[in-house]
Amino acid sequence: MKTRSSPVGQSTISTSFGELVEDHHLNHKSLNAITFYLRVETFDTDQNLWVNQLDEAGVTFLEVTATEPETNSVRYVPLRLRLSRAELNKWIQPPSNHYF
Repeated sequence: MKTRSSPVGQSTISTSFGELVEDHHLNHKSLNAITFYLRVETFDTDQNLWVNQLDEAGVTFLEVTATEPETNSVRYVPLRLRLSRAELNKWIQPPSNHYF
């Protein structure tokens, strides 16, 4: 799914960050921890090269809110972090080796 974002009045087509999520894993020992697996590169068979999917992502908001699962009463301070395309590329690195 492509989404339209408008930074400073500019309308661009970008890849939704949700499209990068391939899978997620719930931690059975700590129920409030989830690991997300991202596909940050895809192989373009026409050009015979790896394409960085983060270069297509627009501004992304990482939002974390939680309630203690055992008591349902302890709440954590929510975090909402705005990440630009450049910041995403700093935080999320594609693998350095590719195996065939």
